[in-house]
Amino acid sequence: AGTDPDIIILQLPIMAGQEWLAVLAFLGGGSAAAAMVIVCSVAIATMISNEIVMPGLLKFFRPRMNRRTDLSFLLLTIRRVAIFVVLLTAYGFYRMAGADYSLTAFGLLSFAAAAQFGPALVGGILWREGNLTGATWGLGLGFLMWCYTLLLPALAATGWIPGDIIEQGLFGWEWTRPTALFGSQLDQISHGILWSLGVNTMVYICLSLVTRQSIREKFQVAAFFHEPQPKGESPQQQSWQGQIRVSDLQALADRFMGEERAKSAFRHYERRNATRLYAHRPASTHLMKYVERQLASVIGASTARVVLESTLTGRDMQIEDVVSIVDEASQAMTFSRELLQSAIENISLGVSVVNHRQQLVVWNHHYLEMFNYPEGFVRVGRPVE
Repeated sequence: AGTDPDIIILQLPIMAGQEWLAVLAFLGGGSAAAAMVIVCSVAIATMISNEIVMPGLLKFFRPRMNRRTDLSFLLLTIRRVAIFVVLLTAYGFYRMAGADYSLTAFGLLSFAAAAQFGPALVGGILWREGNLTGATWGLGLGFLMWCYTLLLPALAATGWIPGDIIEQGLFGWEWTRPTALFGSQLDQISHGILWSLGVNTMVYICLSLVTRQSIREKFQVAAFFHEPQPKGESPQQQSWQGQIRVSDLQALADRFMGEERAKSAFRHYERRNATRLYAHRPASTHLMKYVERQLASVIGASTARVVLESTLTGRDMQIEDVVSIVDEASQAMTFSRELLQSAIENISLGVSVVNHRQQLVVWNHHYLEMFNYPEGFVRVGRPVE
């Protein structure tokens, strides 16, 4: 009685006269604990650096960050400070509650907090109607319930806060007791998980039903739930493909490729396949795929597929089609801009690029050094005149 459960395993070999086994168990347990501390601290510090600190620096101090040619030292410093803060916080909580809570209790408390991500995570995978508003409010209120039903009793047990609220509830209302909300009689962990996840899930579902998704969320949902087209042709595809004539494909190619280029493409198809195309005859699947590839070389693969189906069948564009087009266009634009920025940065001279309105679009750090502009003066869209 009164023995720390975490060291009972060390006492067993000592009682049997096998001190070497106790030393071996101590070294093994110590190395395992040290490895857990190292891995967890580095992982949490990396997440803090990548998801909180660096986005904040880029948002509020972008001009100063752009002038730095080497960010490796800054990143290492941020992560080292984050590791120190994480270890200090963990040790402080251990000193507060370590005498009253075992390692198992700490683990259950942590897992209950991590479980708050469950409703939004599962809902985002399986439910199309979930949105950011529901996920944010559900996660926030669920975390508050976790603090009230699990963290607050843990702190009260250490004596750091008065225990009156645990025994009497808020304002003396017994039905608000953190360990027995509305008179529920469960063990502390089950009680806290039930109420926190219950509130989290209900708020997520209700707010997702009464609020609308933003355009960005609709794009993300459509891209995630969009099922890839099967390799085989469905009966619907076969029905509309059988109604398309060669003249329809020629007209479509003329519209997007130009008359001369379209005629050249169809003549090349005839020579390569040793066949003769007649305008009034139905188009084969092979010819449709060939035309789609030709259109893809002009307007992109996703756009070509959508244009071919919607134009020749009269089908309206769906949100999934818009997502495919926008994704492809945005990737091309992002690549072009990054390529231009990289090329300019590697030029030893000061270079800036303006648009047709004489407004700055891209510049390199040599350009800023050449004119010694004040911080924040140069920005995208600023007139050069």
